[in-house]
Amino acid sequence: MFQRIFRPKVLLNVLGGAVIGGVLFSLGDADDAPGLSFIGLAAAFLLVMRGVYHTGLLPRGLHLPIVLAVFGLTALAFPFILYLDGEIRLLSPVSLVGWSIGLILTVSAYFGLRRRAKHPPS
Repeated sequence: MFQRIFRPKVLLNVLGGAVIGGVLFSLGDADDAPGLSFIGLAAAFLLVMRGVYHTGLLPRGLHLPIVLAVFGLTALAFPFILYLDGEIRLLSPVSLVGWSIGLILTVSAYFGLRRRAKHPPS
């Protein structure tokens, strides 16, 4: 198991995700730019998931539904966060777009996981 984790492809993705995500998150926090902080978190998550993909620890075909589910649930929750912060009204067009995108991504992840459960790769 440790041989899978300590391959160069895995380490570069995980460390790159930590560095890039940390830098962008810090810059977003210093400049009061929550969008830049979110981009940093998203980049870190995607690079770490790419590293997990290269380890082969998760079964084949499971990575994309996990990424879609995380981003879908984030898009569903983000309008509530903006509303609580006072940035938008609760039923504004921005919140409807966020909920629509989140619902599409979450449903796509659900059907991807369901299809994988019915037809596991051999």
